[in-house]
Formats: sequence, structure tokens, C-alpha cells
Amino acid sequence: MSKKIKVLTIAAVLFLLLTFSFIPHMGTYLVAEHDLVEADALVILMGSVPARALEGADVYLDDFVDKVIVVQTYIESEELLAERGVQIPGQAELTRDALVQMGVPQRQIEVLPDGVRSTWEEAQAVCSYLADNREIETLVLVTSSFHTRRTFIIFERACRNLGRDVEIIIRPSSYDSFQAESWWQDRESAKLVVLEYMKLAYFLAWEQWR
Repeated sequence: MSKKIKVLTIAAVLFLLLTFSFIPHMGTYLVAEHDLVEADALVILMGSVPARALEGADVYLDDFVDKVIVVQTYIESEELLAERGVQIPGQAELTRDALVQMGVPQRQIEVLPDGVRSTWEEAQAVCSYLADNREIETLVLVTSSFHTRRTFIIFERACRNLGRDVEIIIRPSSYDSFQAESWWQDRESAKLVVLEYMKLAYFLAWEQWR
């Protein structure tokens, strides 16, 4: 066996060992969390409305923030429904209504009507809002636990163009059922892990540069 083949073989074995040693930790890597401090605003990301609204309400009612921000997501074929006189609530409206029923004053909830299709677009919409509201210097982001790492990366990239520092605090929902430490043993958690890594790779390789 030539020296080159030996080196390649050793490198391949090391790569496989590192890969398999990381697999059990793939779920926990996706979860990011910071200590809660008093902040200027809270953003509840769109997605799993019940779990995220519950956590957002807890943060607000514990007096960590005075303002809650949600961004309207794109609803496919909404215009066609409107032509027939049909109106359906989007995730932002559902989240707002849930928050109000849990005791958050509606006047403290800001709905950004941007019709976003992804977390990247959601981050851009929020950062555009921050550009016009310079008093907001600290932001709590509430989302599902499996979504927190990607959310932190995306919002940090999106807010770089603000020309000022905004502290981002990540708060995973304690109400979702994601099994981070044993993700491969739970069908839904396994699906979330695979999809989340695909979305993270897509963002890093392509989406952020568009």
C-alpha cells in the first residue's frame, strides 16, 4: 500500500469516527439558550403557534419585556380566497389572539405585515423594524428548541447591517416535544433534526447570499 493511500485511509477512518461520534449530539447542538434578562422587545417566531405563544406569554408576564413582535407569514392562495370572500387568520393573528387570551395586552403586540416565507425573511423584516426603532437594543427571540441555533445564526447575520449593536437573547420554548438528547429514538424528533440541518446548510451555502 502506497503512502498516499495509507494517508487517505487514515483520514477516511478519522472522518467516519468523528462523524459517528457527533451523531448522538446532533440534537443537542441545535438547541441554543441564553439567560433571560430584561429586554426592550420580544419576537415570537412563526411556526409552532401553541408552543411558541405559550413561552412568549410566560416571558412577557414575568416582566422581562414590554413589547411583543410577530411577523405575518405568507399564506399561499390567500388572494384567491379573498376573491371568494373568504378570510383566514395567519400565524401572526393566531399568535396574537393566543397571547391576548393569556393576558398580554393587545396594544403591546406589534404585527409586522411582511408576508415572509422563511426565517431569513423573518429576520430581515424584524431588523428593518429595528432600523426604524432605534430604542430597541435588546431582543429576546422565542422559538421551538430545535430551531434556536439556526435562529441565532440567522438573526446575527441579518442585524449586522443595522450599524449598531443589538443584543440577541435566545429563548427555546419549554412546551415543545423535541427530544434533543435522544432524537434518533423519536420519529418526529429525527425528522426535525434532518430537516433542520438541511435548512441550516441551505442558509449558510446559499440563502444568506441572495
